[in-house]
Amino acid sequence: MAPKDRGGNSSGGSRKKKHEPPPKPIPEQDRHICGLICVCQLTFVLSSVSLVYLSVAIYVPGYRAFNAAIETVPLMCQTINSTVSNNCEWASCGEWCLTKPSGNCPQYLVTVRHNGTEIGVENCTRLTSVSCPQANPDTLKRYNCNNNKECLGLTGLMACRLGHCSNMSELYQCYYNKSGTPINSDVENMKLNGYFICENGSCSTIKWPFDCDRYCNKITTTGVNVFLRLGDTVHTGDCQRVVAYNKANGNAAHGEPLATPKEIWTDENSTIGIFMASCNGITKDSGNSLRAYDCINGTVLEESQMPQLFINFTTFWSIYEASDRPLDETNTFVPAQSALTVYNSSRLYINQQGCVNTLRNECRDFSYTHGRAGDNHTALSRFPCFYTKNDSFSALARFDLNKTWWELMVGVTVPGILFAVSFLTLLIVHQTVKVGDDARMTCQWCADDDAGAAADEPFMKPSDKQAAAGRSGRKHRKRGELQELSVIEALVARSADMSVGVDGRRPMDGPDV
Repeated sequence: MAPKDRGGNSSGGSRKKKHEPPPKPIPEQDRHICGLICVCQLTFVLSSVSLVYLSVAIYVPGYRAFNAAIETVPLMCQTINSTVSNNCEWASCGEWCLTKPSGNCPQYLVTVRHNGTEIGVENCTRLTSVSCPQANPDTLKRYNCNNNKECLGLTGLMACRLGHCSNMSELYQCYYNKSGTPINSDVENMKLNGYFICENGSCSTIKWPFDCDRYCNKITTTGVNVFLRLGDTVHTGDCQRVVAYNKANGNAAHGEPLATPKEIWTDENSTIGIFMASCNGITKDSGNSLRAYDCINGTVLEESQMPQLFINFTTFWSIYEASDRPLDETNTFVPAQSALTVYNSSRLYINQQGCVNTLRNECRDFSYTHGRAGDNHTALSRFPCFYTKNDSFSALARFDLNKTWWELMVGVTVPGILFAVSFLTLLIVHQTVKVGDDARMTCQWCADDDAGAAADEPFMKPSDKQAAAGRSGRKHRKRGELQELSVIEALVARSADMSVGVDGRRPMDGPDV
């Protein structure tokens, strides 16, 4: 059995194993070239898209801005009409410049005028300010009369739409006329569409339009001789005199500065009366003085015409607008607005394009600051604006050539450089990089002659060192197999000797021949 075993082991050990080729390594040069091509292609695509987008967002608007005849020194604008139109022929502000405005488009008309007078109110006591900000309809309590019993006993002035009502009486005092037959708010809830005055669930229709006043704190009039209006705020005080720092005669945007302030009102002469004006900015100059900017419509009111103790905002606005005694007949100091007007009515645009691309609800904020037209005895929006001489068609709220120049330079330089560098790099790679039969990329300008020759050889052809190492390995494996056979034969012989010792006799010799 031993020779059979040996033969079996010998035949099994001498059988050659199939040699599997090693995995293909990725050369470093090939990896670097592939990464460079990917980065350059990505940069090329992004810079190309940026150039196309910026042509609409920056390049064309910048070209128009530098070729427009818009004055760079701002004047003052005042909103006189604010509407939201479904006919979007034009819009004061749009949220995206790549599409034409659609839906509800805000449209604001403004009066363009020169700046008013800068004044100082000196030596004052009892300086106070009373504000009456615009009411926020979103804070009104809402009722859903379509729900069971929710509008039972409804009371107040209601603004309704298909059974959903808001109580306007919480913020406004309104003056109206009833019309039509009463409606039961709990039973005929679907008829609640419009404005109604309700009492214990019985609602009557109100004729539109009607006026409303906001609920505001009252203005103290006792011991006060100066009233300065700033938006929806009134500053009051008992002051000795008012001085002017410039002439606002309408010949210059900001008037003519004065070397020394000129006194334009004093309380020493009791026949002068109460000083009133409308300004666009008021600051506290010292502990007992005020500094006011862009003041217009200066008027003097007889003390007997001012109700005493307190008045509400509606009464104050009515008295101020009805006053026909100007402070200066020549309209040199704190003049009437009509003396400063450049254009009576112009379209207002947020910028030259009438749109923004930030998608941050800028148009909503723009309506808060520029879209107030004085509804319900509120202040009109007043703000700096830019205009074109001899063209009353439009006025711009934003126009800055320095900013436009900076944006134009950045918008041209950055994507332009990236586009040029990526394009030239891809062109150089196309001319210098070759792909071999083994699909490897090699740079012809980066490799020497030896490396180039090695690159041209087939990838699976082994080098001399690799062939010698392979032959040496096969010799070692063959020597190891022979050593294993010798060890097996020795073990078989030893086992035979051990079996003879156990039986106690030697094997019989064969017959002599």
